[in-house]
Amino acid sequence: MGKWIDIDMAKAKPQLIVQDTGKYLENNDFRNECEQLAEKIFRGPKNRRPLDVVMADTARGLMGEVAFCEAYSQFTRSPDGVISHDVSLNEIEGTRIEIKVETVDSNWWNIGTKKNGESQYTFFYDCVDKGLVEWIVRLYLDGGGNMHVKYLAEADSFESYVVPSNYGDGSYFNVIKAMQDGVCWAGKDAIKEIKELERNGAWKNF
Repeated sequence: MGKWIDIDMAKAKPQLIVQDTGKYLENNDFRNECEQLAEKIFRGPKNRRPLDVVMADTARGLMGEVAFCEAYSQFTRSPDGVISHDVSLNEIEGTRIEIKVETVDSNWWNIGTKKNGESQYTFFYDCVDKGLVEWIVRLYLDGGGNMHVKYLAEADSFESYVVPSNYGDGSYFNVIKAMQDGVCWAGKDAIKEIKELERNGAWKNF
C-alpha cells in the first residue's frame, strides 16, 4: 500500500461527538417516532426486511440524526426527512445534510445493495438530483452506543466517486480519490468542515 494511501487513511479515525445514544430510547417521543416510521417503512411496497430489522435500522438512523443535532446545536432535524434530507440549518440551501449511520468502523465506504437490486443510496441520489440535499455525513455507532463522525462528503459529486468493488460484492465510495479532490473529509477534518458550515450558515438564520 502506498504511503499516500496510509496518510489519507490515517485521517479517517472516527471522532466521538456524543456518548451513550441509548439514552434516546428512554424518551417516549423518540420511541413513538421510531415505531411509527418503522411501521411505515415495513409496509412500504419495496421493503423486503422483517419488522425487527426495519425497527433496528430505523432506530439507528434516528439516533444519528438526534446525535448530530446534539453535537452541533444550530442544526435541526428536517420535518420531512423521509422525502428530502435529515438535518439542516433551518432548511437553508447549502446546509442540508443526509445522515448515514454504520455499526462497523471501516475506512471503506461501502454502498450496499437491497434485495430488490436497488442501491441503498438510490433515495439519496434522487434527492441530490432534485436539489434537496448538499452534503452527506457518515457516522459510526460503536458497541457502547457512542456516536462518532467518520466522513463528510459533498452530495453533488458523491455518485461520481462510487465504483464497483474488486471483490464483486457491490460498490464503494472512493474516499481516497474524493479526499484528494477536496470533496470529502475524514475524522477531525470532517468535524472542522461541519463546524465551518455551522458558522457560515448561522448568520442567515437572522
